[in-house]
Amino acid sequence: MKLHRRSVLAGLSAVAALPAAAAAQTDWRTQHPVFNVAVVPNENQQAVLARFQPLADYFRNALGFRDVRLHTANDYAGIIEAMRARRVDLAFFGPAAYARAFEVTGGNTDPLVIELDENGTAFYHSVIVVRADSPHRKLEDLRGRTFAFVDPNSTSGFVVPNYFLHQQGTPAAQFFGRTGFAGSHDNGALSVVNGQYESAAVWWRNENNSSFHRMMDRNLIPRDSLRVVWTSPRIPESPWTARRDLPQPMRDAIRQAMIEMPTRAPEQFRHILDGKSKGFVPSSHDQFQPIIEMIRFNQAQRRSG
Repeated sequence: MKLHRRSVLAGLSAVAALPAAAAAQTDWRTQHPVFNVAVVPNENQQAVLARFQPLADYFRNALGFRDVRLHTANDYAGIIEAMRARRVDLAFFGPAAYARAFEVTGGNTDPLVIELDENGTAFYHSVIVVRADSPHRKLEDLRGRTFAFVDPNSTSGFVVPNYFLHQQGTPAAQFFGRTGFAGSHDNGALSVVNGQYESAAVWWRNENNSSFHRMMDRNLIPRDSLRVVWTSPRIPESPWTARRDLPQPMRDAIRQAMIEMPTRAPEQFRHILDGKSKGFVPSSHDQFQPIIEMIRFNQAQRRSG
């Protein structure tokens, strides 16, 4: 539709003359009455939604959204695609999923905050676990054995172990007898406990905080049923990421609300992080550049066969 210059000027004049109450209608809350939040399925879907529902409730109350909708997917790629298609406004990615989202959206990602664990650190690790009663004591013992990754877009469940195993001369495809994808960290741990695989890669922060510790706390697997036989170097923590095309004041408000959550809504905060976090701190894209390089290396290795 073609607009005459006079019409445009008249429209601008009308906007300038609006009273404050009417001008408030241009506020980002009015532009985005429904706030869509997505979380990668690092646990089973039901557990993910139950864990993060208090965060959705907090956003509704703290930021004044009319409606906050919480989403997850069958795999990590589903959340990445939702960000690319602008179906979600904020997503909790692993570092590798963030890196892929950055690439497929043409940089339409803004990492707002990362979590500090209970020790105040902002990193975690990939570990390879075996059953506690397994005869395998170190990585070399798993040569020719079975091994489960999590998901091709999981940082600690694929990108990091695949990269560092190759760097230390034990490429997964050649080292293990059989590999597969479990789909989630929960499923990876269960596959080892139940004997479907002899080992699996999962995330781990410290001796009391890991994917399998959460499962033990929920009575999904027996206490002390898994043992770590390999630990990766440090991985930057997972970012809560907004679309960069959202209004800057909206992104700033979301970041600030998350930083303030431990004091404004302590019970909700403890629920989503099992009481094993000191809070959120600001994040930036530069923190994840090493992960982007790992992804590119892994892709090059696959192409070269």
